[in-house]
Amino acid sequence: MLNIVDEKMIKIIPVILNTRQTMKKSWFLFEVWKMNRRLFYLFLGIIVITFFTVVKKTEATPFFVWSHYSAPHTPESTYPRSYLKINGEFMDLVKLPRSTREMIQIPIEQYIFLLDREFKTVPKHIVENRLNRFFSAKTIKFMSNRISNSEDDVIPFMEWLARYSGRVYSQEVKELEIGRYDIRFIDGNPVKENFRVIDQIILP
Repeated sequence: MLNIVDEKMIKIIPVILNTRQTMKKSWFLFEVWKMNRRLFYLFLGIIVITFFTVVKKTEATPFFVWSHYSAPHTPESTYPRSYLKINGEFMDLVKLPRSTREMIQIPIEQYIFLLDREFKTVPKHIVENRLNRFFSAKTIKFMSNRISNSEDDVIPFMEWLARYSGRVYSQEVKELEIGRYDIRFIDGNPVKENFRVIDQIILP
């Protein structure tokens, strides 16, 4: 019995060694080391710095700190939400399929975001204030309008939203309104309050 086990082990050992050798050769950093030593040291440096910042719990852009997910969160007193009204009636977006709901809700949220900031976004600021030394005013205006929406897009957006919402809810849209409200939890029950109109359009 012992001899049989020994014979099996003798046959298995080369297989194990070969497997370990294959895994070693297929290891990413090993492959990088063979191809480019400088790139290997770059990856190794990134790994070491990332490990160091995680251990020290310090911010070191662009290295990610996992404490963002482990720190306690303080409950908010209210939670803002957006709403859509068609012909004076609130639309229940929650009942829509997710893809359809996001096609309505995400553009509304982005539109409100731009209105709150008067259409002054970070990419737009960079183009208009940092690249103006290298390009003409006409080129700057063209790039700025391409990377971010402006006040000129307000009416076209509302008209598009009316057409799309009309198709979704299978009704003719004569009046469209979007706005925000707050949700406050009282004894575990959500209460909607502080409704405020953001924009509206009346269609012919």
